[in-house]
Amino acid sequence: MVFVAITGNDANPGTLERPFATLQRAQEEARKSAGREAITIFAREGTYTLPEPLVFTAEDSGTKAAPMTLEAYQQEQVVVRGGNGLKYLVELRGAEQAPVRFISLKGLTFRHDAGALFATGTEDCSLEDCFMDRVGGDGVRVHHYNRRLTVRGCHIAGTGANGVVFAGDREASRLPRVEDEASLSLETLDPTPGTKTPNFPEDCLVEDCLIYGSGRVEKQAAPVQIGFSRSITVRHCSLYDAPGAGVAVSGGCWGGHVVEFCDVFDTGREAAAGSGAFTAHGHDRTWRLKGLDLNDDQAWADHSEVVLLDARRPVVLRYNRWRCDYGPDIDAGEGSKNFHIYCNLCLNGGIRVREGFYRAVENNVIVNNGFQPLAWCRHSADVFLRNITWTDHYLPGGDMPDAPWGWELDYNLVHRKGAKGMRPATKLAGQSGHDEHSIIADARFADPAGGDFTVKAGSPALALGFVNIPMDRFGVRKPGLRAIARTPALPEATTDTTSKNLAQK
Repeated sequence: MVFVAITGNDANPGTLERPFATLQRAQEEARKSAGREAITIFAREGTYTLPEPLVFTAEDSGTKAAPMTLEAYQQEQVVVRGGNGLKYLVELRGAEQAPVRFISLKGLTFRHDAGALFATGTEDCSLEDCFMDRVGGDGVRVHHYNRRLTVRGCHIAGTGANGVVFAGDREASRLPRVEDEASLSLETLDPTPGTKTPNFPEDCLVEDCLIYGSGRVEKQAAPVQIGFSRSITVRHCSLYDAPGAGVAVSGGCWGGHVVEFCDVFDTGREAAAGSGAFTAHGHDRTWRLKGLDLNDDQAWADHSEVVLLDARRPVVLRYNRWRCDYGPDIDAGEGSKNFHIYCNLCLNGGIRVREGFYRAVENNVIVNNGFQPLAWCRHSADVFLRNITWTDHYLPGGDMPDAPWGWELDYNLVHRKGAKGMRPATKLAGQSGHDEHSIIADARFADPAGGDFTVKAGSPALALGFVNIPMDRFGVRKPGLRAIARTPALPEATTDTTSKNLAQK
């Protein structure tokens, strides 16, 4: 163990009784044992002003059996801040060939500087139980090569940019391009599936975190931003008060993400209005590809494999509660592919699925709204099954093919409170060319005014195959964070939404 205190002296031996004075000196001492034995730098209470970023490199690495930890001593209040307008306060800087490994930061407060943590070239590192208080940039930036980095139990408030951002190298994709690129064609397409290099975040986790007030300066920021990454999990997080999306996935590469048991609301409030609480942009190498019309039967038969060249693994959204008052609750848009969206409670903005392939939307409750298909390909292979909606019709945004739409749309229930018996959902069927078994009926919710949208025994939704969604598992679990976390305003559930222009919400 190594100890540091603001009342210490760097000439001391770094013991509890005679601590060092600076984090840099404590790091220097800890490095002597790094990787050979488990070592913890304990910081005593006080504010530590850094003249330059505290940088950990491969020399500081621990191992699974002998990790390196920088931790607040016995939950004392330890504040780290910058002294000269530092871009990040703490940096983990390694490389794929020489990564920073098994380093943890615990129980620290980062305050009033550009950004809290920058991580690149890491493996098995973590940030736990920390507070990022109004830092000027990103709370945490996971940049290029990172594997199994964890952000857990953190409180991230009022960042100038993103709360947590995962940003891979564009050169790791097989199409580094800007969004307005118009030169790519089928003839120039690289047909190799997957990534070009491993220079991106993978198998990382954001868990049990409270993140709000992101984007005070950068309005395209989000509490959690994911781009050019693979297999990022966001679990049991409360994410709100965002100018744009609450969770944003961009770049169209490379799937495998899971967002589950999160509470995401009050999004799309400023410059990025129109973003959903969840927003995805699938701008991969086949986005608006020249020379390939996948509405054509022969083109689909010959080239259908291209649509999953980058979206190699499914993106899963499940067991979340979403509310957006300025756009869709869930927006899988602009070429998004390979999504499974199931068991979500959507409180206001509905679900929009735009211009993509292989999106399965199943077993969701869509309060005061409906399903918003937009610009589907004839061969989109999209699915809309066993959902409960409030609209007796779909809300297409335009450019839809002739019916039948998608792969399978059926067994959906249109909720009408107080309805007697059941009747066919003829408007749904007339639009989709499917929905043979979809009905209009009273879903028989348990307590919608109290936020419980489970259905009671005997509900006609259960006969259609709908399975109840747990209503008490959304958002952050850590007691200290749960005690201060807000929850979304509950809607006043209406019984007739046919006159509302819900597609434009």
